[in-house]
Amino acid sequence: MDGEFSGQIRSNSLITIGKTGKVDGEIHSKKLIVTGRFEGTADCGEIEILSGGNVSGNISSRVLVIERGSLFQGESQLKETGKETADTAQKAATKADKQKDDKNDKNKSDTGRLTPPPLPNVGTVGAASTPGISKSTKS
Repeated sequence: MDGEFSGQIRSNSLITIGKTGKVDGEIHSKKLIVTGRFEGTADCGEIEILSGGNVSGNISSRVLVIERGSLFQGESQLKETGKETADTAQKAATKADKQKDDKNDKNKSDTGRLTPPPLPNVGTVGAASTPGISKSTKS
């Protein structure tokens, strides 16, 4: 976009504000590239403020690129990426901690001390193959 625009823009694709472009308002798009001037609120998947670009306002995106020679004044919020949100991550961590605590509770004896898990049964070891152990037999 080259020229001036005031208002709301909604797009499922790319919005580009060119060097001579000036937008004042609200932008919702998949990607926003600014080499001109934008003032307002932007909620986009990706925002790139290229050299010479000037953004003033509140922006929210998954990806934010601010090149040297550009200007950004305002607040930016990084959207969650992927399927896992912060709440989901916190719930998973809490669940893992609870499972760990439950496992430790199972290994506690009546005295409250941790008891080691039983050793696996690997078979009988002969006296001849175990150094320091002698086998006595009575006839």
